[in-house]
Amino acid sequence: MTLQPRLYHLTDGDYYSELDSHLHYGQGTFPLDRLLGIIPSGAKITNEAKRSDGSSLKEFLEDSKRLRNVNPVINLVPVDVTDLHLLFEWKNEPSTLKSAFNTSSISFEDHLEWFEQSLANADVKIYIVKQHQIPVGQIRINRDGYLGFIDYSIDVNYRGMGFGRNAVRLLEKKMIETKFVKKLIAEVKIDNVASQAVFNSQNFHQVEGGEGVVRYEKRIVME
Repeated sequence: MTLQPRLYHLTDGDYYSELDSHLHYGQGTFPLDRLLGIIPSGAKITNEAKRSDGSSLKEFLEDSKRLRNVNPVINLVPVDVTDLHLLFEWKNEPSTLKSAFNTSSISFEDHLEWFEQSLANADVKIYIVKQHQIPVGQIRINRDGYLGFIDYSIDVNYRGMGFGRNAVRLLEKKMIETKFVKKLIAEVKIDNVASQAVFNSQNFHQVEGGEGVVRYEKRIVME
């Protein structure tokens, strides 16, 4: 029998203690980023922290805010030839296609040609987004002069966990370190509210885009 729980009870606590202390998020030493990373997308979470005032929602709201701000631990790993099939699967995932400007699926032959050209192109950087060595998405930047155009997608099983937000944050950090581009650009379909929220959270500035397009820009501040 395979268990497939859809409800998870979560609290903070002392990682090194045998006592179940039910602390508020951020007051203990539990690895909340790792715990959130293994909870599947779409599952529900109950807050099990103790309440000092059972008649008020203040503590609950504060815990909810802290939990939303937990950043999953991720790395951006440059693609290599072993990522060919993974990127092909992500590209043709139905909800990913729906969010893309080109909603047509791509053949493996066309994907292979694109992949080989991208690896050989010095103006293209593609990274696999990994959490503890588990691939959860991809993020790419295409350089055109001093501009860098961002494209990213998160595996359907890992959405809603902050990976997109943190992938964009780490990509910007890499651009600062490498001085690859001076300004980041992202173009998002007007009905793709999830990606709009990602770029808004990273302080991109919304500028006028084309019909049905929301365009974001952010100038890189070199260190």
